[in-house]
Amino acid sequence: MMFFGPVLRGWAFRRARNEPGIAGRVICLLSAMVLLSAVPIAVDGLWHPCTSSNAHSFTTGLFGLLAAPGWTVSWTALWLL
Repeated sequence: MMFFGPVLRGWAFRRARNEPGIAGRVICLLSAMVLLSAVPIAVDGLWHPCTSSNAHSFTTGLFGLLAAPGWTVSWTALWLL
């Protein structure tokens, strides 16, 4: 959610702008607000894990995943681009 949340939030705002009915606009704006609040929650979970013994292995795994993503993450990124 830290990476895809802002992208999805932008799509929700764009959809809300083009939505003809008020109900559709409200739903799109509510989903954009939820996606906006997901980014700080994800960052806080990264900075303050529940158990400090897993913090090093989590960040090592995260940076390893970003350096060499698996096929599901790679294909998702290619599909979004």
